[in-house]
Amino acid sequence: MANHVACNPKQMEHRLEEAKSAHAVEFSPEYPTIQLISQELLKKYILYAKLNCHPILDNVDQDKIAKMCG
Repeated sequence: MANHVACNPKQMEHRLEEAKSAHAVEFSPEYPTIQLISQELLKKYILYAKLNCHPILDNVDQDKIAKMCG
C-alpha cells in the first residue's frame, strides 16, 4: 500500500518539487522524474566501469545478443 501511495501522481509531483528545491539538481525535460548527472560524473563512472567491471557472457547470452544485433 505504501508504494501505491508514493507513486500517486500528486505525491510524485510533490516529491519531485521537494527534490528540486532541496538539491538544486537538473531533471530531464522529457522524463521529469529522472535526475541528470554532470558530464564530469559520467566520465568518472565510465572510467570506473572500464577498470572494474569485467562481465563474462555465457554462450546463451552471446547467442541472444547476436540475434538482437544481427
